[in-house]
Amino acid sequence: MHIGSEFKAKAVDILKNALKIYSPSLRETELAFFLMDTMKKLGYDDVYIDDVGNVLGSVSAGKSKLMYVGHMDTVPGIIPYREEGGFIYARGAVDAKSALIAMIVAGASLKSENLNGKLTVACTVDEEGSSLGFKHILRKGVDVKYVVFGEPGGVEVITIAYRGRVQLSIKCKTRSGHAGSPWAFENAVENLYEFYEFLKEKIGESYSTRTFSSRYYTTSTSITWIKGGETSNIIPDFCEAKLDIRIPPHVKAYELIEFSRKLSKDFTDKHLGVQVEVEPEEYCDAYEANKSSMLLNILRESIKEVRGKHPKLIRKTSTGDMNLLAGLPINAVTYGPGDSTLSHTDVEKIDVEEYLDSIEVYRLTALKLLKSC
Repeated sequence: MHIGSEFKAKAVDILKNALKIYSPSLRETELAFFLMDTMKKLGYDDVYIDDVGNVLGSVSAGKSKLMYVGHMDTVPGIIPYREEGGFIYARGAVDAKSALIAMIVAGASLKSENLNGKLTVACTVDEEGSSLGFKHILRKGVDVKYVVFGEPGGVEVITIAYRGRVQLSIKCKTRSGHAGSPWAFENAVENLYEFYEFLKEKIGESYSTRTFSSRYYTTSTSITWIKGGETSNIIPDFCEAKLDIRIPPHVKAYELIEFSRKLSKDFTDKHLGVQVEVEPEEYCDAYEANKSSMLLNILRESIKEVRGKHPKLIRKTSTGDMNLLAGLPINAVTYGPGDSTLSHTDVEKIDVEEYLDSIEVYRLTALKLLKSC
């Protein structure tokens, strides 16, 4: 049974209203109350907002077997809402309110089904930040077999892997002096950048592999924030930077952190009057889905049933909440409507028909999993 035209119209209305609510990271409250009210009206059980602002609700009774996770927050920046040519343009249209609302609507469509397990839908905060929302859910305990994360990739695409991530804080301290005689002093900004180039080269040499052509199997190191110096005529004695390092499955986050610390010590020992310190801020390992899992197989079947095509399996070079499940006995995949190349851009748009098809895919996947449990 497919969802009917009346239910589809309601699904589109809910999406439109959600997209009109601006909800950058840690400012999701208005959207959270809208979604809590919506889920209650759709017949969800036990709908509530938790301690950090996540909205959770469930469908059916019994033990929770399946969790759908989508995030309420977006990157900052308002995109004027408009509809044109079967598309909706708005912040979050791609990343990732369309997936989130599709999951909510799909769950509601199961209310009349006789299921053997419970579906929990989690609408999380701060995915675009430090993943505060899903980390809180994990700390509270997740006793499910399967998790599907709602992120854009396309209605005929399943994301089965993400690279890991290490965010480092690099601090360089020297002695300041007059800019008129720079040869007499060590420049903290220049030394920090020299260390960054050294670190980037050594990480690439030690951890990237050329066995595969895909960038997924390589490391990447980038400066994403830097601050140094007090005024224009003084050699700076302090500089701080944030590094974003993405790592493939064969590299463990803790290993790279220790490697970076060792290199900072080596650099400091070789540069008189220069002190470089490395500290981790956020980190997680890569995640790869079990390609023989029931979850992945049923999701593939559901996409084929709805779209008439076998889905494409992809590995992303970025990082998502799915990474937080690395090492846990939970099967997970990421799936959602939308062109991911439009994420975080000022031209986010969602194809309404693709959004509606994704609802059917989420519905069939949950139905098959929860009837087979």
